[in-house]
Amino acid sequence: MSCRVLVAEPDRDVRASFAEAIADAGGIVYPAGSLREGLEVLDRSVVEASVIDEVLPDGSGFDLLDALRSRLQRDIPCVLTTARPSKEVRLRALSMGVVTVWPLPYPREQVVISFQRIVIRYVRPFVVLAATWPAVG
Repeated sequence: MSCRVLVAEPDRDVRASFAEAIADAGGIVYPAGSLREGLEVLDRSVVEASVIDEVLPDGSGFDLLDALRSRLQRDIPCVLTTARPSKEVRLRALSMGVVTVWPLPYPREQVVISFQRIVIRYVRPFVVLAATWPAVG
């Protein structure tokens, strides 16, 4: 159950941790450490989901989310990560269609489980359904 995922996180260790957890859950990770790098990923790759930090060194995660949605011209599941999970941040994220907000630090095991659920629900629902459908015969 592979899924191509943009992971935009300025902290190299956190980005690597997310990338490893998502890869363990079946994801193919396209890492970015800034808004510019995230835009470069969008220019050269097709992504099906994203994990974006609220604060990037050269802009905000919300800026990248806007760019992602306008460039793809479709919605894909997005997770927003934040070190300051205030009510305002959560409401803004949810109003922009973010699936969930992960407060940092977010445990690795929860990244794996959450990512698997996002893929099953938003990216590959019909593949999972077909795989679990009873055989006719």
